Amino acid sequence: IRGMPLDARVLVGLEGELVNELTGVTETLGNLYPHEVNWDSADQRRKVLYGPARWTVEVERELKGRLKHDDDCNRRIRISDCDCHGAVRSGAASILRYVPPGLALPPQYVAGAVAASSGILALRAIRSRVGPTPIAEALEYRASIQHALSNNVRGLPPLVQEDGRIHPTFIQAGAFEEADADGAEAPETARIACRGPNVQNITHHGDTERLYIVEWAKKIRSAFYAPKGWRWVKCDVGREEPWIGYVVSGDERWGNDLRDGDIYKTAAAFAYGIPVESVTSEQRQIGKRMAMAWLNRARAYGVRKSATWLTYEAAERWCEVMDKNYPRLTEWHRDELIPAMYERGYVETYFGRRCPLPKVWNGPTLAEQKRGRKRTPEQVEAERECVPMVIQGTGGDILKLAIQRVDAALVSDEAYIIAPVHDELNLLVREEVLDKVGQILYHMLDGILPIPMTVEITTGGNWAEQIAWKGDAR
Repeated sequence: IRGMPLDARVLVGLEGELVNELTGVTETLGNLYPHEVNWDSADQRRKVLYGPARWTVEVERELKGRLKHDDDCNRRIRISDCDCHGAVRSGAASILRYVPPGLALPPQYVAGAVAASSGILALRAIRSRVGPTPIAEALEYRASIQHALSNNVRGLPPLVQEDGRIHPTFIQAGAFEEADADGAEAPETARIACRGPNVQNITHHGDTERLYIVEWAKKIRSAFYAPKGWRWVKCDVGREEPWIGYVVSGDERWGNDLRDGDIYKTAAAFAYGIPVESVTSEQRQIGKRMAMAWLNRARAYGVRKSATWLTYEAAERWCEVMDKNYPRLTEWHRDELIPAMYERGYVETYFGRRCPLPKVWNGPTLAEQKRGRKRTPEQVEAERECVPMVIQGTGGDILKLAIQRVDAALVSDEAYIIAPVHDELNLLVREEVLDKVGQILYHMLDGILPIPMTVEITTGGNWAEQIAWKGDAR
């Protein structure tokens, strides 16, 4: 893996655009909330979002003053050695300050946090649970701008090496990735992880409420370029996780729907209450995220992160319909995967790689739970993580096998791998050998799983501007 060429000049224009947007949204916040606030302070943001809707008083600083003897004490000794009742503080007082009214929103917490959060995840949760809140929406937009500036627009150029490329570190076995804009690390899922920088965080999708993320990501990705005479080639595994879910669970109805139709459109159609043929591409993208959340055993709360307009009850009904339509997936998780995890302390990918989850032993056994003992938070977390570890861990194994095959087939320096990103493989290929390499990539997954897997190949002058490869894949 030879690194990703980056033209830092492309990011200069985006930096100016984002700085102007940051100034504008800060002014908007000033108009929405007329009291003095440092919006960069997490504590002050929390007070605005969750504080009571009235003026309050708090101690800003306590003045301790000096110790002195009682007025009727005649002892000439040190005050610290005197037992007179005086030992009172001369000039003791406190500096108080008035705190402006807040929005009194219900506090939002992120995993592992003690205090209520005011980061991106919490702000999105407010939009999902409370509804449109102008100040929270402006804060979310502001936090997104700051994240894009610090992590990518300003964070990437200093990492360019002498060869004009950045060289991320890829952790094959999976690990906790770098913290996101909310300060929370990505959960460990046993897929290939990335650090220094985490190029897997440069999204190319987004959602209907945050289309600006898609536009920024396109501009950031366009800074990763192919040198003159070369093409940036990206090969993506079509519907990889749904197919893995079918292979590990044996849910024939899920498999038949994958073969005969568009399972993402079906999921979106039920969520929106419309016919399958009326589902738009944006709605299908939301249906995809909902289906993936359900496949990884998320329930109403996790599903609503992608479908914020759904009520909690509607999201739970949607999950129940999915459970009923695809019962074997639910049974595999409940009756096979979880008992095996409690017995062994780990789960296995399709290829037998062990993914340790020893925290499942921090609490009662399954037999003790049946007798009434409650699961510990660690066990609840392990039961939620075991499915993503199997499915996404298997996806990581497939990508590593594909890398081995492709690297062995590329016998010259006319094409080479530059980065794996989730379920896609990125290469630089000389224009004259593009069709030859395309045929290698098209067949790189043949026989890896007992079902056919589709490889979607695109090519372009950079990572963002890609068109479908039109070569002969026979």
